[in-house]
Amino acid sequence: MNTSGFCRYFSATTLLLAALAGSLPSAAAEELVRIGVIAKRGYEITLMRWQPMADYLTGQIPGYEFEVLPLDFDQVRQAVASGNVQFVLVNASIYVQLEQDYGVSRIATLKNQKSGKVFSTFGSVIFSDNRKLQLKKVKQLRNKRIAAVDKASLGGWHMALKVMMDHGIDPEHDVQSVQFKGTHDRVVQAVLAGEADVGIVRTDHLEQMASEGHIDLSVISALPPPSESLNEFPFLLSTELYPEWPFSRVAFTSDELAEKVAAALITMPQNGAATAANIAGWTVPYHYKPVRNLLRQLQLPPYDKAKEVDLSQVAKQYSMTIIAAVLTLLLLAGLLVRQRLLTQQLRQSEQRLKAFSHRLNLATQAGNFGVWEWHRNHKELIWNQQMYQLFEIETDTTEPLDKQWLAKVHPDDQQMVMDHLIEPRLAGEQFNCEFRIVLASGKERMIRSACVIAPATENQDAYMVGVSWEPRTFSNLETP
Repeated sequence: MNTSGFCRYFSATTLLLAALAGSLPSAAAEELVRIGVIAKRGYEITLMRWQPMADYLTGQIPGYEFEVLPLDFDQVRQAVASGNVQFVLVNASIYVQLEQDYGVSRIATLKNQKSGKVFSTFGSVIFSDNRKLQLKKVKQLRNKRIAAVDKASLGGWHMALKVMMDHGIDPEHDVQSVQFKGTHDRVVQAVLAGEADVGIVRTDHLEQMASEGHIDLSVISALPPPSESLNEFPFLLSTELYPEWPFSRVAFTSDELAEKVAAALITMPQNGAATAANIAGWTVPYHYKPVRNLLRQLQLPPYDKAKEVDLSQVAKQYSMTIIAAVLTLLLLAGLLVRQRLLTQQLRQSEQRLKAFSHRLNLATQAGNFGVWEWHRNHKELIWNQQMYQLFEIETDTTEPLDKQWLAKVHPDDQQMVMDHLIEPRLAGEQFNCEFRIVLASGKERMIRSACVIAPATENQDAYMVGVSWEPRTFSNLETP
């Protein structure tokens, strides 16, 4: 092509591009953002379910075009490590591994729905074809052929594995075989085709396949949940409940983009993209400690091997935590010594005080004392970990803590306890009380509490701070 021809070609091309740019002003400027999603039902269904969400984000966040990238379980790590995705939507087991190894961080948690009810937890279903096997007890899994989704699947393997291990069934030795099918649909198909005796899928999956006309739910037999308190869960369930899938950012994704995506997800309406995904939307990111505990118990990644601990690094990394723990112990010591003096109304000799300090150290080391704060004006109750253990209340729950606590108090003692909490008191005033609580087993436990009124400050109203313990445990520690 000669120079004049090239100039004519260049001019025409420039005019064409200008015309296209005029009709599509934002397309050229849009930056592609990929969302890696576990293809738990295969690539096509994953795209059909989640691409509308990506389109919604494209419409909400100018300058970016979002697309879904379906991933097999074994493709997720490579996609994150290579920088091929900016966000990931995966089960919580995989999230914990990615957080540990690549600095992935959650920005939202999925909200599921059924019959108008919204919830952000899910579990696992251990099921069979009831025409061949009626599942009623975990021990029936021995010597059976089991179909599961993947070794990295939380609902399709890990949760059910914990149930089996808790009942003394080790899949490596106590079942006939374990087949990993790759998707939840294939697990269900394998059981109904007689290729496996028992299947493991996440909750809501069997109901979803039934609503799509793929299976008849009446032929499904599922192990019941481990406790009656889980019977109200609207789907078939055989395990404890764990937090739903987190939507997470990859480490190199900018804070600005992550904040915009988080805001768009949490405000996403319950139609359109949410309907296509069969979800109720998104909520603030949940705490995934239950999943970490599960993986630790099963010794699964990233807790599958012991790691050497450098004490100096631990001290450096957790210095603030250590300081807070020391201050908490000092607070406990002060409150308990004062309570001791008030109760016995006598002076103690130096030797007596040393002996008491020794017993106090034993008690705090055993973790039998709980520290709490009660902000009456805001009805806010704050506990340390020992208080949850003392009252046998789960740490990961959405129900207000003050309501859970009062529900544990014996009905005959509730009025007395509430009178203590609402009675006007002066700053620095100290008081104590004893009351009974009723545990989940029906057993009663006596609790003793001592507290002091912390004075109001410029930025905070007066509040109560105290310590609670079980008198039986305390007296055991005092025995010479």
